[in-house]
Amino acid sequence: MIFGLAILFDLILGSKQLAGWLPSIDKIFVEFASFFKRKLDRTNRSNGERFVRGVIVVLAILPALFLLGKWLLPLSLQNGVTEAISMLALMPLIGQRKHWDNLLGKEDTPEQEAATQSLVIGFADNIIVNGILFAAGGFALLLPYRFLRAQISYTPAVYAERPQSPYLALSWRLAELLALAGSLLASFLLALAHIFIPGTRLSALIGLFAYRNAAMPSRFWPLSVAARGLGLSFRFSATKGKQWIGANEGRARQNNSDRRRVALLLVAAMLLAILVSTMLLTATFTR
Repeated sequence: MIFGLAILFDLILGSKQLAGWLPSIDKIFVEFASFFKRKLDRTNRSNGERFVRGVIVVLAILPALFLLGKWLLPLSLQNGVTEAISMLALMPLIGQRKHWDNLLGKEDTPEQEAATQSLVIGFADNIIVNGILFAAGGFALLLPYRFLRAQISYTPAVYAERPQSPYLALSWRLAELLALAGSLLASFLLALAHIFIPGTRLSALIGLFAYRNAAMPSRFWPLSVAARGLGLSFRFSATKGKQWIGANEGRARQNNSDRRRVALLLVAAMLLAILVSTMLLTATFTR
């Protein structure tokens, strides 16, 4: 319930002008993760040393965040005030409104193309994966997951290439493991949503079976499904010369029609997610 309200309020009030003042758990984690990375992930050390240091950070931080999350969960549900505070804390972790503002802007800008990829990944990671983890374990699962994502935050969120540093080897693998169920569900919902959108391709489901070396599946699968269904190509990496995501005939350049179809696709996928959630809740409470 709290997470659903956080999604709703992010869409309504999540613009920079209205909710830009909200403190973000992700930003706090990014600051800590960046500090550790600067100190411990130095290129003059061997790959083995960098890997061990990354493992130590993960093993030291994740249990502490898990215990903190377990302590926060009953507090967050204590009364209406604590539930409202929890909802406000969750809003920046969803953070989709600003990408919608860019996507639906009147001017044709590079930010619109980046917004397309950000919204597809945001639907999978910020909404579906975060939602499943919060439903399964509350803050006890969500806080460790967000820290792992913060560890690899230097990789832009619109790309699917995994980090190459040995220091982050355990972090990105654990993050992908926690995100596996949610990213698969989100990709399936995106593929299913193509049925309801004119001008899209039902072959989008093929994107679930695509894979590429050096990819993070939780980002690659949703982008692959959306790209194949919409006839587009998405950037795999910020590095020039890297392969693109999608069918070979996919277009990298998006027009207004493409952006409208992306918007409709995400709305349809979100409605399907609400339907699935409602069915699960109904089945749970009728037992």
